[in-house]
Amino acid sequence: MIFTQVFATSLLSLQWIIFYIYHITTMYNIKNDEQRIVHYFIWCISNNIYYLINVKSFYLSTLTSRLFRKTFLKSLYRLLSCYRNQKENIKLPGSSTNISSRNNLNLDEKLQCEL
Repeated sequence: MIFTQVFATSLLSLQWIIFYIYHITTMYNIKNDEQRIVHYFIWCISNNIYYLINVKSFYLSTLTSRLFRKTFLKSLYRLLSCYRNQKENIKLPGSSTNISSRNNLNLDEKLQCEL
């Protein structure tokens, strides 16, 4: 996993460094409109890809680590079930009954949803 992160970091940084060196060396060259458009397009892509360095660890961990995936999916399912339970227990306007047939949630389930 560390090898994957080092490889991804070097790949994302290297493309930005190469383009920046190219930009500095050709800064004073006269360019036509097409060259400027291509240069600006590559510059925009390069700058946006450079910011992926900050978020790559989450995605690489999700892809490469089985334990991280299990923990992430478990917390996601818990979050979605809490959201669904809260949505089912909303009271209708003008009525004193809940929408859900599951009116009585355990205290533990309510505390888990609040966390």
